[in-house]
Amino acid sequence: MDQKNQYLNKELNHLGIQFSHHLASLDGHAEQTHQCNLVLLQALNELHHELIKHQKFHDAVDTATARTPIENQSWIYQHLSNTLFFQVGLITLYHFMPIPLHDHPGAYGAQQVVSGKVHIRQYHPVSRIELKQSIVSLKTVAEHHLNKDECAVFQPLHRNLHDISSFSQYAILLSMMIHPYKPEERSWYFPMELPENTQGKLYNRLKSRASPSKM
Repeated sequence: MDQKNQYLNKELNHLGIQFSHHLASLDGHAEQTHQCNLVLLQALNELHHELIKHQKFHDAVDTATARTPIENQSWIYQHLSNTLFFQVGLITLYHFMPIPLHDHPGAYGAQQVVSGKVHIRQYHPVSRIELKQSIVSLKTVAEHHLNKDECAVFQPLHRNLHDISSFSQYAILLSMMIHPYKPEERSWYFPMELPENTQGKLYNRLKSRASPSKM
């Protein structure tokens, strides 16, 4: 790894530790959800400010823009930094090839549109999901139609499940996670062919699925 990349990773790791501690300090705060969202937006803003100073980021955006769809892959993930506290990367996704509904166990995160137009739909469990539970009830809690530079955030217990699709021919997202999880800890959710009711819609929950991403 060259000296410039080492410096970037050091700066991003420092940023991740800083905001990890900031989020931990909010535990038990009466307005925790709102305050966490503000911290995540601040972290994303500082992350983007730091990244645009480095040629590595601009080269990565050029690479993401030039990518073409890969057979049996709905999207492509490109790592920029991956540390104990912080995971940063670029996601390239394509029109009519959405990223299926999935969760982010224990993670805080945000996605910002670098180019294109993106639709992010966020969900919440109707009741607590047990570790080995395979059928769950989910309800939609937010929908975002995002243009360039707009973003959406999630927390471990708030809007932690989402699916993502591109309204444009392709789109690129800057993805940030604080307290990233291991890929095998993530679950994917696929709707069951049953009518939705006031308690939400039923989904099959799968603990493993081959994918190019570590979102």
